[in-house]
Amino acid sequence: MCVEFRSHGPAPRNELLGSALVLVTVDSGSDVTMLPRRFAVPLRITLEDDKVNTIAGAGGSLVECYPRVELEARLCGEWVRLPVRFFASESRTGGLLGRAGAFEALRILFDDARATMYAATPAAL
Repeated sequence: MCVEFRSHGPAPRNELLGSALVLVTVDSGSDVTMLPRRFAVPLRITLEDDKVNTIAGAGGSLVECYPRVELEARLCGEWVRLPVRFFASESRTGGLLGRAGAFEALRILFDDARATMYAATPAAL
């Protein structure tokens, strides 16, 4: 699904810094949302190479990424705050929408028989 992300400056001004439209895969196995590194530029997020760390990914594989940042994502028409990490590798081209923040804000139904996912905000139900 395509998700719009946006970043804000520090309080108290909290001004809009940047935004980006990202194609993500909904990943119920991912703790946090992971975005390709190239989206840090339009979101005006500074990534420091000396802060890259390694986390466990799918099947125990190791994934290099930057520390968490807080962004907002437009999910089912609502802006939701969620933690996001950026992949350190340029080869990672797709994003993952993880559980933290997103799954609490949505009601999600996976219909395996139809290979379809349905999502809505609680207010829409």
